[in-house]
Amino acid sequence: MFVNGIPFLVTLSRELRYIIGARLGSRKKEELAHKLERVRAYYRRRGIVVRVAHVDHEFKCLEDLVQFIVKAVGREQHVGDIERLVRLIKERMRVIFHLLPFKKMPAAMIEYLFRFVIGWLNRVPPKSGVSSVLAPNAIVNEERTDMLRDGRMLFGGLAEVYDHPDPTNTQ
Repeated sequence: MFVNGIPFLVTLSRELRYIIGARLGSRKKEELAHKLERVRAYYRRRGIVVRVAHVDHEFKCLEDLVQFIVKAVGREQHVGDIERLVRLIKERMRVIFHLLPFKKMPAAMIEYLFRFVIGWLNRVPPKSGVSSVLAPNAIVNEERTDMLRDGRMLFGGLAEVYDHPDPTNTQ
């Protein structure tokens, strides 16, 4: 997935509907294999075993570099779940970007917007997930979403805060 020329890796657990995304430094096979192995290790730490990855043809070269089965689709084909997810992520990013008072956004801010969108997609129970009550984030990370804590501020929102100082240099 590309956003303003910046490459991102997007993974989706088909059963849990848990999304993991990462910015890619390059599209070299070593970088892709490293990121996919980090995703596998992330799931393994949570007791989830990754056995098969359904990938686009671009990832076919990773079969010997990763410790799970790589099933690549044909040259002009795409993995439907991921393609729909990429469209959804880009749509949400566009909506949030157009709410901001900026004309352009630096790459670091685009990366954090990407993380923000994925984080919120993981906090809402999907219609086709394993649970209609628990969000993917609650299942994988055992974290419940508290809207009073987590939903107070939108991405790029302006907050005026005041910290009442307690001077310690008085005589």
